[in-house]
Amino acid sequence: MNREKQPKQTELGQCLRQIRAKIVASGKPLLNREEIEQEVINCRGGLF
Repeated sequence: MNREKQPKQTELGQCLRQIRAKIVASGKPLLNREEIEQEVINCRGGLF
């Protein structure tokens, strides 16, 4: 893909891609949407 046609990378997007790369490199499986929602609920004491 031509670099000119790719959307600009934001600082947040770059940070999130770095976090994802670290998780993948650690061998831990990535969470799906439902698993992420459950993690948020658990961290907030049952509030979503």
